[in-house]
Amino acid sequence: MRKAKRMAKAKALVVKNLTYIRLKNDLAVIENEMNNNQPVEKENGGNVITKFFNGIVTELSNTARRKSVVDLSVEKKMALDNLTAFERENNVKELELASDVEKLKKYMNKELFKKDAYGIQKIQFALSLMLDNSREYVRNEESLQAISAILFNDEGYMNILFKLFEQNYYGIQKKAVDELQTGMLLGVGVWSLVVGSWLPVGIGGIATIINHLIHRSEMKKKFQSLSKDELQAFLAMKLTVIETTRKNMPESARKDLIDDLLKYVSNLRGDAEYEWLIEKLDAPANKEKIELCNLTVDRLSRVIGI
Repeated sequence: MRKAKRMAKAKALVVKNLTYIRLKNDLAVIENEMNNNQPVEKENGGNVITKFFNGIVTELSNTARRKSVVDLSVEKKMALDNLTAFERENNVKELELASDVEKLKKYMNKELFKKDAYGIQKIQFALSLMLDNSREYVRNEESLQAISAILFNDEGYMNILFKLFEQNYYGIQKKAVDELQTGMLLGVGVWSLVVGSWLPVGIGGIATIINHLIHRSEMKKKFQSLSKDELQAFLAMKLTVIETTRKNMPESARKDLIDDLLKYVSNLRGDAEYEWLIEKLDAPANKEKIELCNLTVDRLSRVIGI
């Protein structure tokens, strides 16, 4: 329990600082575009005719640039308002890690990803961060680049990762991610499912296994409270992890991930069948869960190339 509380506290602190960095980067991207669209001086070289045409071209270009700056000014105000609101809501001391990226990385690796086999938890954390819509970003993809560089040393990785998630989410049930009630995956309940749902690769010792099974029992109760869309997002996240880690882990470890997902699907299906056929509870909802399980297995076959 103490360890879970410590991780939840660390996660909250990291999310705050990454959000702060992203909001500042959102503003910086727009300001940079404004600087690049400032009017330019016309070229004075050449003869009278050349100067005349250069003047016309420059004026046309500057008209477009002025319009861009006006449009960008609106976006800048939105980004600045978002940043200012965040700064008002948070304690300055809690945001200190945002000013020291290397210190932030060390803190994350120690508190969140110390025992992260093959980067699985980091991928899940990144996906849950991207699904959170508690903050608005004017330049969604561009602002994410700074966070991606911190987490993965690659500015473009998180945008690619999210596109894979979108494909898996849609691939399960032909439903787009923008229809999902985003933001939920950073909730306390679902976050604990996200970081604790994989059986650690290479797990050993009967005590460790028993503790893990007890944890699984607690997680089952949380699963029962999730909506169909939340379950679909959770399963799509697992599929995305399997897809993205296939090149950087041994085949045996990859099989463990696939087997673990199949066990969750099997348990979910079994519970739904029991409630529908034995308890005679909420038949439509339980039939939907059974269908979701079948579609997830079908999508898994595509992800692993079978």
